[in-house]
Amino acid sequence: MKEEGFPHTNKPIYKEAIKISVFYFIFEFILLLTSEILDLKGSMIIVITSLMLFFFVYHSMNKLMKMDKTDDKNDIIQENKELEKTIEIIGLYDTLTRLPNRRYLEKRFENIINNQGKYWNYAFLYIDIDGLKHINDTLGHNAGDSLLLHIAENLKKLLGNKHLICRMGDDEFVIILCNIKSKNEVEEIVRNIQEKIKEPWIYENKNFYISTTIGIALMPKDGFDYISLLKNANISMEYCKVNNKTNYCYFNEDVQREFVDNISLLNDVKGAITKHEFTLNYQLIEDTKKGKFHSAESLIRWNHPERGNVPPMNFIPVVENTSLILDITDYVIDEALRQKSVWNNMGLKIPKISINISAKSFRSADLVSIINNKLKEYDIDSNELILELTETGFVEDLDDIKRNIIELKRLGVEIAIDDFGTGYSSLARLKDLQIDYLKLDRTFIMSIDTDDSSRKVVISVIQLAKALGLKIIAEGIETKEQYDLLLELGCENAQGFYIHRPASAMEIEKLGKVVS
Repeated sequence: MKEEGFPHTNKPIYKEAIKISVFYFIFEFILLLTSEILDLKGSMIIVITSLMLFFFVYHSMNKLMKMDKTDDKNDIIQENKELEKTIEIIGLYDTLTRLPNRRYLEKRFENIINNQGKYWNYAFLYIDIDGLKHINDTLGHNAGDSLLLHIAENLKKLLGNKHLICRMGDDEFVIILCNIKSKNEVEEIVRNIQEKIKEPWIYENKNFYISTTIGIALMPKDGFDYISLLKNANISMEYCKVNNKTNYCYFNEDVQREFVDNISLLNDVKGAITKHEFTLNYQLIEDTKKGKFHSAESLIRWNHPERGNVPPMNFIPVVENTSLILDITDYVIDEALRQKSVWNNMGLKIPKISINISAKSFRSADLVSIINNKLKEYDIDSNELILELTETGFVEDLDDIKRNIIELKRLGVEIAIDDFGTGYSSLARLKDLQIDYLKLDRTFIMSIDTDDSSRKVVISVIQLAKALGLKIIAEGIETKEQYDLLLELGCENAQGFYIHRPASAMEIEKLGKVVS
């Protein structure tokens, strides 16, 4: 028996249902593409919701066909309205958290502006959940979904219905604070949000501590429309991730200018990797007891055709929160170990090579295998390698870093904590990490011979290191007075311009032929 058609079209109702579902699928897929977050998970959500919509539409139309076409005309109209409302709701809410999505937020804000005028005080908060990708990669996407639901519930409990909360996608939320009276009120809410999200998230009976980065744009100061305010809040969030220690910052002209500069810099870094613009210099470290070279630290250098020589401090902080830092770290590991192999074959007496590893790389599940493979490729003993991690680098995700350190130690690789004294290491954490060296930050060394407080700090750190069975490397030694004092205090290894300035591999080789 032929299926009855839908009124006004004479087409089978399943075709109508398919048409509506396909239209919804294409519309959502285009939105996903333009949002630049296309992935398998997002695609699967669109497919599932499209199928749900098909069965809902098919069932509703089938039901309509069974009604009396004359007596139930009003009911048919009502059913169509309910159907349209259902389709609209599906497109306006996030399927995971049930929070409004960006389309809802834009429509709602436009309605508010139309009703209340453009001169009310609003604040846009663009919130980035730090480390969500890492959780997805290590614990799985179910864990990531659980965290997002946890954060959504906390935001709803904290803010209620007074302000507008929206999930933008992936690890980002946006909150529009309504009828704000002062910046102090904004900052109080921001701090409350950050403190609420910092509360332990429990997953599989383990506590995890989550941080956020928040960019703030104020209306009318930073814009009058939704697009401008959202963009400026996003810019200040991205700026904050690179430059700000408080984890939130306001939009202003300086933020916008630096954001644009950073985008240009990132593009140049990408080009530098493919064009081989990076090189390595090496700074020799002295074993003060033996009077011989202990190791050489590899230091990245970038000679840009237009920018000239770009210091690492000017580009490393910008790329640290991007995947580019992994590419740069891979280059440094490969080139430094290749050079160490060359020196070994030449018979140069430089026992160890030291490589700085970014915190992002130190958390990577691939780090140990990369190191192991490169040691084998260049025929280098693992005890000839020191990997350096800055003290501030292991404030977060300590478990992953600790796991990699344990595996690296099993290989025979030594570990150094760089810039010691600038972070927040506890004695228990240092002992727990099974490290080999503490590198005293240069800020203490600079004034060790003139400032009593600096001298006391250095003495305390040297005593601490000896108590924990660690070796000390003092960085930034520039004068004979500093060197002699550190020698007197029992510092085993010395590094700085007084010992040796950073030099190219060729210059190291010339020096090595003299002292070897």
